[in-house]
Formats: sequence, structure tokens, C-alpha cells
Amino acid sequence: MRRPIRVGATLLAVLLTTVVLVAMGAALAQRALAHVESLRTTARSDAARAAADAALVAAWRGWDGVRHASDSVGQVMTSVASADSAMVEVATIHGDARLWWMVATAWTSGGAVNRLVSRSSAMALWLRAGAPEPLAAVTGAGVLVASPTAQVQAMGSPPPGWACSPTTGFDAVVLSAPALMHAAAGVVSGSVRYSPPPGPDIGALWIADAATIAAAADVQLPVDTVLQVSPGTDSTDCGRAGWGEPVRNAPGAPCMGRFAVVHAGAALTLRGRGQGVIVADGPLVLDDSALFAGLVVARSTVRLHPGSRLTGALVMAGSTLSLDDGAVVEGARCVFRAALRGGTLLTEVPGQAWYRLR
Repeated sequence: MRRPIRVGATLLAVLLTTVVLVAMGAALAQRALAHVESLRTTARSDAARAAADAALVAAWRGWDGVRHASDSVGQVMTSVASADSAMVEVATIHGDARLWWMVATAWTSGGAVNRLVSRSSAMALWLRAGAPEPLAAVTGAGVLVASPTAQVQAMGSPPPGWACSPTTGFDAVVLSAPALMHAAAGVVSGSVRYSPPPGPDIGALWIADAATIAAAADVQLPVDTVLQVSPGTDSTDCGRAGWGEPVRNAPGAPCMGRFAVVHAGAALTLRGRGQGVIVADGPLVLDDSALFAGLVVARSTVRLHPGSRLTGALVMAGSTLSLDDGAVVEGARCVFRAALRGGTLLTEVPGQAWYRLR
């Protein structure tokens, strides 16, 4: 009788050992599965973060000043796209007159448990120019001398191909007092007034801010220069050497998102066509049939030769503006806003531009 009892005890011990080993194996397997799922979740989280960050970089590289030329404070623009296994939403928020936020949120799911993971990042963009926007086609001229066939238009038209609403509420000329204007009837289309008074001297504010713009310029011209301005001919030629294309319906128009910011420390003569922002410390000349779209801040004299055209806004420091036959200065709010909001003057907030939201 003792042998069966021993055999039974042995079997019981084996069974108990097997149960313990199976339980330990199950626990280890569960821990392994949990670890694998944790790794998968971490991988999905990292993928979502990378997708959000990449979306911010892509949105900033593809920033187009024209798209944001008419942004009102508080306006939010959103877009959604796929990035590998993640869905990404990018929101651009105009926080105040000089600040934008770009927020990218990416969602991804998958793995053993179909769990949704989201991560967000944000970038702050800052407009370096702090002066109020010009309120006239020409602001701050001391003397205006115009031929009978020249034109100063308060509400001009952008160059061909721009998707902009017509400019409203602009003056044609704001002259510094005391001022002189030598122009035949019909040359000036729109109101002419003097500043100050009333209100702040917008021209003086821009001239005071010119040093900030000049310091941020990506093209520096320290000596007298005659410059043939021409847009880049392909997408790889829109950088520092290329000028932006102001004519949007030109064949291909590869550089229409490029807005050069130029500081001319001496006399400058422009030929050809381009767009952006110019700070001219010395005399500025637009040569025959030249076209420039954007903002010009001039500390000295400005002259437009026959058939030349400046679209956007011209701000002066009380010097003489001379317009030859067929020369045109047009006020176009969306053009100079696009120039300010599309180039070097719009930059990441120094030292704290990139934020991890979650």
C-alpha cells in the first residue's frame, strides 16, 4: 500500500510544479506581451512626434506670404495631410499684428491594441518690422515732382496673377509738412494729405524702424550699385541669388514665394523686375520699365524712369520723389503685406520658437 501512496505524492508534486511553471510562463508571456505593446506604443508615439515635427518644418519651408497677406488677428488656417502611418493637422494662428503660431498635431494607431496616439508641437513666428503699416501709396515725401503722364494711384492693382482683394481706405500721397507737389491734374488718383497733423507720422515711424529691417536683410549692397533684378528661373534658384517673381502668371513662376529683403547702403538703380522689401539709404532709381512689388523704405531721393512701376507702398524720409513719363506708383495693401510676411522679416522667435505641447 505504501508504493501507490508514494507514486500519488510524486504525481501531485509534478502537477503542482507544472501548474507553477505554467503560471510563471503565462506571467512571463504576459509581461513580454506588455513590454512589446509598450515598445509599440512608444514607437507609435515617436512616429507621431516625428510626423508633427516634420509637418512644422514642411509648413515653414512652404510658407507663402501671399496666402497670409490678408490674415486678420485671430484667424486660424488649418490643413490635414498624411505622413506615412500618421495623420497630421497643421493650424496657423495669427496671434497679433506681429506674431503667428504654427501648431502641428499628428495621430497614429496600430499594434496589438488599436490605440490612438497623438502628439503636438508648435512654432512661434515673429515679424521683425514693428512700425504700423503704411496708409498711402506714397508716405512721407517732402516734394513730389511728376510728369503729366505719370500716375500715383491710391488703390492700384497688384501685378498679374495675384489673388488679392482691391485695396481700400488708402490715400494716394501723404506729404511731410511743409511740402510741395508739382503734378498736373489727373496724375494723382486719390486723396492727398499732410502728416502730421493729424495722427502719428507713419513715415517717421518706418524710417526709425529701417535699421531693424536693414539688419535683417538677406541682400546687402554697401556701395553704389546698378542691379539687374530678375527672378530665379527654377525652384533651385530662388534663394539668396534669386529674386522673387512678381508676375504670378509668368511661365511657371517658380519663385513667386521668394521675397528678397535688400539693404542698399549707397545709391541703387534697379533694372528688370522683382519683389520684396528695400531699405535705401542713398538715392534710389527704378530704371526704364522696371517693376518692383513690395515695400520700399527710402531715406533719400527716389526717381522712377519712364515706364517703371512700383506696386505696394513707398515710405520716404521727407526727400524728393520724381516720376518721369509713364511711371506709376500704386498702393496695394496685399502686396506690401505679402512682402513683409513672406521673407526674411518673418522669422522664428529667437531662443524659444519650438514648443513640445504633448
